[in-house]
Amino acid sequence: CFRPFCGWVHGSAGCMCGVAFPTVTVGALASVCFRVIRSRVLRGAHHSQLLATLRLSIMRQGVVTLIWSPNVRTLAGTQILPDWHMGGIVWPGNSAFLFATSLLMYGGLVVFMKTTRAGLHMRFAADNPELANLSGIEVARMSELAFVIGGAMAGAAGGLVALTLYVTPLVGF
Repeated sequence: CFRPFCGWVHGSAGCMCGVAFPTVTVGALASVCFRVIRSRVLRGAHHSQLLATLRLSIMRQGVVTLIWSPNVRTLAGTQILPDWHMGGIVWPGNSAFLFATSLLMYGGLVVFMKTTRAGLHMRFAADNPELANLSGIEVARMSELAFVIGGAMAGAAGGLVALTLYVTPLVGF
């Protein structure tokens, strides 16, 4: 499972690496994109932000297609959890793993946003950026943190979905 990313790891540990690798990679890429491109666009008008986001998504799709080709790919994965049989219903083990991991990620995000100082600052900056800035909160830094967390969550979701579905550059569009 995910041997293109973690060829030395076998079994469920390889699948965990296949979720962790895109999480870290997409989170880091989100930080770079925010610092280089998005922070400049945020100062512009709203229609400029919308057009820049559309341009970036089309550019990302083109770059990914050039690098990996537009062909549909499946990942030959191992069974992480055994299938669950309940009466006449079968719940695939990988789907159960995906569901449980998604709940853990959501719970972790809720705990982060509700209990940490950074989560409080992010909520405050999102609710009223001008007042947050006057209170000493770096609104641009909180925006970047939110962008990075969103990118990391998207990377993790992509790694999890690849356990049960196919992968193509057009997934998500």
